[in-house]
Amino acid sequence: PAKLTKALHIDKTLNRLPSTPESGLWLEWHEKKIPPCNIKATPRIGIDYAGPVWKAKPWRFQLSR
Repeated sequence: PAKLTKALHIDKTLNRLPSTPESGLWLEWHEKKIPPCNIKATPRIGIDYAGPVWKAKPWRFQLSR
């Protein structure tokens, strides 16, 4: 999430603002459907501090092509 928010220029200045285009932060829904077979779950990266059980959880998702 940190790299994503940094790339999208999302910072604390948006805290407590409504999610509207006028505030600079909004959500959009696109009808593009991604088949579940194209979503790959893998272990998270860079969380060695969490211990072996939590490090191995498949909580990182990416599109497989």
